[in-house]
Amino acid sequence: MQTWLEQLAAIDDDAERGHAARNRAVPKDAPEQVHGAVVAALYSDLSRAMRLAEIGQSVADVRQDNLSRAFAAKCIAHVAYVRGEHVSAIAQYEEALRLFDESGAELESAKTLSSGLQTLILLGRYDQARNWSARAEQIFLKHGDVLRLARLDSNVGNIFFRQDQPREAIVRYTRGLAGFENAGDAKDITAVLSNMAVCHTSLAQFSEAFACYRKAREVALANGLDPLAAQADYNIAYLHYLRGEYRIARDLYQACRVHADAYHSALCDLDEAELVLELNLTHEGEQLAARASEKFARLGMRYEQAKALVNLAVAASQRGSYKTADATLRKARALFIAEENRIWSAMTDLLRAVLAFHDHRFRSARTLSSSAWRVLAQTPMPGRAAYCQILLARLWLRGGHPDRARAIGRAALERLGDDASPSLRFHAALLEGEVHEMQGRWSKAVEAYENARAEIEDLRGRVDTEDLRISILKDKLALYDALISMLLDSPAAAEPGSTARAMLLVQQAKSRTLADRVHTSHESGDSDENLRRELTWCYRQIELAEMGGVASPLHQRAREIEIQVLRTKPARIPSISSLQAAIPKDTLLVEYYEARGVLYAFLLDREKLEAVRLGIATPVRRLLRLLQFQLGKSRMGTMEHQATRHHLGELYRLLFAPFEPRLQNVRHLVIAPHRHLHGLPFAALHDNGHCLIDRFTISTIPSAAVYAGCRARPRKAAEGAVVIAVGDARAPHASTEGQLVAELLPGARLFSGDTATIDAFRRNRSGLRFLHLATHAFFRRDNPLFSSIQFADGRVNLIELQHAGFDTELVTLSACNTGSSVSVGGDELLGMIRGFLAAGAASLVVSLWEIDDAATKEFMKSFYSSLIANQSAPRALRQAMLDVRRAYPHPYFWAQFIFVGGSV
Repeated sequence: MQTWLEQLAAIDDDAERGHAARNRAVPKDAPEQVHGAVVAALYSDLSRAMRLAEIGQSVADVRQDNLSRAFAAKCIAHVAYVRGEHVSAIAQYEEALRLFDESGAELESAKTLSSGLQTLILLGRYDQARNWSARAEQIFLKHGDVLRLARLDSNVGNIFFRQDQPREAIVRYTRGLAGFENAGDAKDITAVLSNMAVCHTSLAQFSEAFACYRKAREVALANGLDPLAAQADYNIAYLHYLRGEYRIARDLYQACRVHADAYHSALCDLDEAELVLELNLTHEGEQLAARASEKFARLGMRYEQAKALVNLAVAASQRGSYKTADATLRKARALFIAEENRIWSAMTDLLRAVLAFHDHRFRSARTLSSSAWRVLAQTPMPGRAAYCQILLARLWLRGGHPDRARAIGRAALERLGDDASPSLRFHAALLEGEVHEMQGRWSKAVEAYENARAEIEDLRGRVDTEDLRISILKDKLALYDALISMLLDSPAAAEPGSTARAMLLVQQAKSRTLADRVHTSHESGDSDENLRRELTWCYRQIELAEMGGVASPLHQRAREIEIQVLRTKPARIPSISSLQAAIPKDTLLVEYYEARGVLYAFLLDREKLEAVRLGIATPVRRLLRLLQFQLGKSRMGTMEHQATRHHLGELYRLLFAPFEPRLQNVRHLVIAPHRHLHGLPFAALHDNGHCLIDRFTISTIPSAAVYAGCRARPRKAAEGAVVIAVGDARAPHASTEGQLVAELLPGARLFSGDTATIDAFRRNRSGLRFLHLATHAFFRRDNPLFSSIQFADGRVNLIELQHAGFDTELVTLSACNTGSSVSVGGDELLGMIRGFLAAGAASLVVSLWEIDDAATKEFMKSFYSSLIANQSAPRALRQAMLDVRRAYPHPYFWAQFIFVGGSV
């Protein structure tokens, strides 16, 4: 039989429910019953809790006594807290407290004081929280209320944690947990376990933290408390984020949002925004940061809103929108000032100074960096203060005062001593090199630049994820450009071995992360990964502590781990002899590099290394833009063969004619493009009508080091072929092509239509000689890590792809733009080429632009016929180009496919 309260709560219409509550006889303890029911429903059925709170208000309206009003206000406060409306919640808690005090209900006053503590903490009202907790403790002790003392211990633990006293917090949490396990309920236990886990995290006690989180999640799910389970998911995700386990963190953030309340949903957006911005996923980071900012604004949480605005500014700066970034940082700074947070206010000044420097507003940069330095120099953030000094030094250098700049840079390092980070030492050494170069001290400049390079290598060895290793070089390529330019084009070029040094520097500056992965994919170890995760966590904890205005005790631990990491993972820099050993007879590797606006070509074969200065890069860039325009017109059906032919001839003159003599006796060209040259159809470059493909077989590779790594990979004997074809409106002839290729390849297994699934791809990606994918590819220039390949039941993106395992001799991606890439960081190419090479494929055939169906059908027929006749893949590709060219003379039809990899 339903109780009076259940009957009222079952009424859906608000007005009808209120009328019934006001006109129905209810028991004397109705306010207490309503309050208990609200508390029980808060985390399992918030809508029911809201209806119950309205009933409590109706009862109070009828009775017109302080106790009824107090319980009603407390119910409303609970609901507002769970909804993330903290300002409204604390106002109702204060009203309830006033009414209980006036009624002489001492124990109810203490319960209200304890209930409101977390809201005060989230609003940053710590003094008020301490006063409330002290008063509540006296009352609970007086009444011997063990359960309420346990809940108070939990809330007081929160205050200790927010004041960066995790050990003291764990003591109170542990005491509270004991009380809850004896007399509490599930939501008390899950809350205190989650809080204990956070404290363990701050103390680097990872196993204890994970254990607490998992237990909290189990208790929440077992008791139907989905929102609390979501909070546990968020906290687990954040721990993975702190340790650099980004893919796991992102998956958990997505799961958390399903049941999270407004506050935790906003936190997921805030943390994930910071994560994806670190990975240079600007567009996605901007969306997440904007969403977080809006949510925190609605919740009235200025500190968190300001941090979201900082992420928004970072995204804008990554896009080069410095004015937008500066305006956003101004808004964030105003919020930090309102929160009386001097450290973050100074940090926004530093970020604005960097923006002003890049935007050539040097006077503003000097004013802002000086302002930030005055504050940060007095805080536990000496590293940030030193960055201010480095920026000031760079401003003095730009103003023509190299000695002053050098003195300030050295002072910044001396101030930090052994605590100077590799990143800071890099900037200081780079500044020193620029000073020496400006003053004509070439050998000292090279020495300083080499010191800066060593710091980059150090920094590479410390970070945990491949994606972050890419981002490390994003703002540091100027160093490699300076060194390479000096070794080839200054008095330093006369030094013995300067060309070899420059070539090795190119290997460090171009596709370095992919080269490392190709060389070491089979050598990973769990112990090394755990060290890296702990080090990543230490770095983040140090930064969080300093942002909170306290010194971190983890500096020494970080240095100890750094030594272990660098000892177990030495830098893998190739030698010229190892690169030459990978090059077959009659093969010439041509590696291009642009440094300080000048284009160079490194020519390497088994016997000789030579560097050729090709000249200023601007004419090449102009011709590339014109060629792309013509190819784009061809795609629309407007064939202007003469213009295309002219551009290709001019590009040959600039890119190959300067070293024409070295092409004698060469049969195969391995070409490693740089920057704007990626995507150029080298096969179609010609000298008076004689195309490169007429004279050579050609393969493309991101760098010489990647080429050597691909050729050095151990290979099992491969046999068999798999063809996967997915036809749709974007690739209408894919199924026909798949059938054709399957018929050409003896014993090939064909998966077409509904059978062309992701599972079929995953089950047939290794141990093959040939894997042919005739499907649509989605290249995302805005977010290349999420470029993907279409299958019948979904897509596989680049992140998933490069963590898959491949042992396939040749993968053919017969779709539009499968060879498209975005160059980030150290000329790291993000696209399908990277994904398949990183996953283990020996070689690829990919397209440079949107393919023509009829020409592609003829191309694949010729290509696979030649392969079956035991020709190498580059020779088969050359034959296919020559065959298609006879029927379709325009390069748009026959030069769209390239061979990538180390197998010839």
